[in-house]
Amino acid sequence: MDSKKHTGARVFLLPYVGYGHTAPAFELAIKLIERGLYVYFCITPSNLKLIQKKIEKKSSLSHSIQLVEFDLPSYSDPDLPQENHTTRGIPLHQEITLDEAIEMTKPSVSNILKNLNPDLIIFDPLFPWMEVMGPQHNIPIAEFVPGNALICSYFKHIVTSPADIEFPFPKFRLSKFDRAKLDKFLSYESSKRTTDDAHKTPPSITLINTSRAMEGKFLDYYNDVKVMPVGHLVQEPDFDDQDKNIEVIEWLGKQNKNSTVFVSFGTQIFLQKEEIEEIAYGLELSDENFIWTIKFHSEEDDKAILPEGFLERIGDKGRVIEGWVPQQYILNHPNIGGFVSHCGWNSTLESLEFGVPLIAMPIHWDQPLNAKLLMEIGIGLEVTKDENGKFHRDEIAKAIKDVIVGDTAEEMRKQIKIMREKVKMNEKEEMDIAFQAIVQLCNKGSG
Repeated sequence: MDSKKHTGARVFLLPYVGYGHTAPAFELAIKLIERGLYVYFCITPSNLKLIQKKIEKKSSLSHSIQLVEFDLPSYSDPDLPQENHTTRGIPLHQEITLDEAIEMTKPSVSNILKNLNPDLIIFDPLFPWMEVMGPQHNIPIAEFVPGNALICSYFKHIVTSPADIEFPFPKFRLSKFDRAKLDKFLSYESSKRTTDDAHKTPPSITLINTSRAMEGKFLDYYNDVKVMPVGHLVQEPDFDDQDKNIEVIEWLGKQNKNSTVFVSFGTQIFLQKEEIEEIAYGLELSDENFIWTIKFHSEEDDKAILPEGFLERIGDKGRVIEGWVPQQYILNHPNIGGFVSHCGWNSTLESLEFGVPLIAMPIHWDQPLNAKLLMEIGIGLEVTKDENGKFHRDEIAKAIKDVIVGDTAEEMRKQIKIMREKVKMNEKEEMDIAFQAIVQLCNKGSG
């Protein structure tokens, strides 16, 4: 495709403030720029430095992207300083405050659109008011879902189907515990959507961070809108980041191939004390090497929340790191053989990209559905919960052993390789088809 003929079209890309939304949106921006579009990337100051760093490392992007600061009102809550204008690492109780602050930015975003006058708006579904604002400015709109088609299908089902009708994919029916948590979350998100239907215009297309190879049946089910997969938007490993955890990287390099599990629950999950204890004992019982990155609720908690004597007992068998680690770099390391994860969609795609089987410990939101998807395609195991939705150390240890040294370990790695090849085979074509639709909308906007 000759992308040069499209140069000049300008896209306003508005991801949600959570880094799990911002990161794949930036990868989408890169693909659009590579095909000849100019991107206004709207972002909060708290995420700005992270994206600026990525742009500096890709000098070819600098002339085709403009970062537009999307600042939240400082007066919204004194307990929500600017550095917390993202869901990365903030306590759950502040997320509602964050949503309220975002709601107050509508006039500011409207002024930005008026000044920039882009040819197209691509927005995150957590900004549903763009379905009103875009048409008000006579700008075409498209939606970008950083999650998957499975959660879109599930949301469609609970919105459009009677309560007594089951989700039409039996393997993906949730336990009462998980369903109650997910339905509560989806109800909350639905309540934020505007009721001003008289001025509401649905997006012309919905772009989804997925592939037909992995989610074809869910893309077909979610067919009441023009849905287009754009492939798997995964960040490349940042080899410079290894310097920030040099001791851990050196330790990992001394282990055997596929012998170590990486344990991480993403940027938004704060584990409870009981959950931390069960994971710690599970790792200890498994007797496998591990790297565990963990967030504590406060400085007072620190490592004291770990079981007494845990660090002394594991000795050189593992590493516990508080805060951030270069996840993509670690997952890409040949000595990592399994990934204990909450199954957020970004982490799920990274495990597939870097060939690491998943040990699924879904906590809430879309994560239980993602775990079932991994099980269906044979690239991970889910840790069994009890009837109250709790994880136990014995089940955690068993899943880790099965993935690292069990009979199914090699089969899972084989299935990951097969699925990854299927995804890569059609990745460019999927993005090109979506891009053609984007260009048509841009032409409509500039016309």
